[in-house]
Amino acid sequence: MPDFKPFIGTRYNEEIDPNLVIAPPYDVVDSKERAELSGRHRANSIKVELPDANDGDIEGDFDNYEYAHRLLESWIKEGILLNDPEPSFYVYKMTFAPEANAAESEPISTIGVLGALKIEEPGTGDVLPHENTIKKAKTDRLDLLTATKTNISPIWGLSLATGLSELIISEAHHSVSARDDDGVLHELWVISQADKIAEISEKINGEKILIADGHHRYETSWNYRNEVRSTNGDKPGDHDYVMTYVVELNPKQIHLQAIHRLIRTEVPIQQVLSGLENNYRIFKYDGLEEDMLKTISLNREAGIYTQQGMWLMSPNQNLKDSSNSDLETKWLEIALNEIPGLEVSYQHGFKNVLNLISNQEAEMAIFVNPVSIDQIKASSEARFRMPPKSTFFTPKPRTGLVFRRLLDELN
Repeated sequence: MPDFKPFIGTRYNEEIDPNLVIAPPYDVVDSKERAELSGRHRANSIKVELPDANDGDIEGDFDNYEYAHRLLESWIKEGILLNDPEPSFYVYKMTFAPEANAAESEPISTIGVLGALKIEEPGTGDVLPHENTIKKAKTDRLDLLTATKTNISPIWGLSLATGLSELIISEAHHSVSARDDDGVLHELWVISQADKIAEISEKINGEKILIADGHHRYETSWNYRNEVRSTNGDKPGDHDYVMTYVVELNPKQIHLQAIHRLIRTEVPIQQVLSGLENNYRIFKYDGLEEDMLKTISLNREAGIYTQQGMWLMSPNQNLKDSSNSDLETKWLEIALNEIPGLEVSYQHGFKNVLNLISNQEAEMAIFVNPVSIDQIKASSEARFRMPPKSTFFTPKPRTGLVFRRLLDELN
């Protein structure tokens, strides 16, 4: 079973406005947004989440990672950051308005708990990945963790423990809140009472946890753990755990969006369509572009959008059978891999995709439906990893509400 426990959090001094120091996850922040966030406060968390020694806050000739370490230490020395007095769980709630065309009209919430999750070898044990990752440089997060010895932002886990949400809500007491640029309200509560901690631990540690978001950081934490143990005589410690946001796998708590496919190619669009016809029935779409997502959702189809026109694509039975899967993203992965000359990237948000096509940053977009919670659960329990970028959990937890310092490594 998982091992999820409280930790001594490091948080901003209560005199500092949290709205000025929180930041989105590192992998969704571009250089323009980083500059804007950095300008809000000299200790904005983006400075250590995406460190840049050229900021010049610390004198000396350091690489970005050592710079982040020294910056954190300076914030602690100045009292900008303070360690909590005792190990705690941190209840974290995100509340946001539904999309304009959604069935719901009332604000929607996701509530979970931040704690330290014991790291297992990826793909083994009771912490289960649900999605393959795209190959990219993993040294960045490893170098940052090695230098700072700090979990700066959490990974996101989904617990199969029923009733977790109600338990957490009943134990929460307000501590700090902030609102991000998208209007999402982020609230954090601290739970340090031994009996409450025991109750939450027992609930979470009794069921499997699926990794929802942060597969790379989980694998990085595993690699860091192994590096430390190889040099310290294989002794356990804070390096065996990673800060994790655990949310109940419940439709009321989990909000999923699709991640659509963007295709760059020098191959004529009609040739790409012909290649897709090996696995899909392709037919012209004459509806309004803003209705395409509703159309593909109703008919379990995918939609093609280009400046030359729009089409719908319905999978052939042979494709479904050969994939041995009910995942649309798996069907599409197979079909696109059969067509040479395509460069596939990923983008969430319907309007974001339309803008990229309009700006000629891609020649074609393929809109897909979000996966279901049942599909995530079934895939994880079968230890089958979905194709990369099959799921987009929203909203995203903010960096800066609490850090987890590997205190036994720092002392």
